[in-house]
Amino acid sequence: ANHPACAGRLLGSAVALTGDGVPFTVVESLESSAPEVIQEIDLLRFADFRRPTRVVKGLEPLLTMKLTSFLDGSAVLVMCHCHALLDGTSAFAFLGDWARSARGEKTVASRRTSALLQALPDEGQLYDL
Repeated sequence: ANHPACAGRLLGSAVALTGDGVPFTVVESLESSAPEVIQEIDLLRFADFRRPTRVVKGLEPLLTMKLTSFLDGSAVLVMCHCHALLDGTSAFAFLGDWARSARGEKTVASRRTSALLQALPDEGQLYDL
């Protein structure tokens, strides 16, 4: 719950904290193992891209995750996100928190996130970009 904007949708120049969630797709590949090197063209099959025009209109999620698992147990995990939501540093912070949460460890919201969430009004739940 340290990154509620990730589960929201764009509303103008803000993120509405809709709680719509982050689509997480799991695909089982019939290939023996994950590629050692992933080329940019491979992202078309490993990523869950959404149309940017629909993301901007709030019709699609700001973040998607897709896990492709292979017969030998290897996997490729791809995160697609709107850059207005997460820059590189924020994306790695999100992934680090997610990993800690998956291991049952405590995660701590960043000071910036905590301050923004405390400043939210009860009704118009918006997170300014």
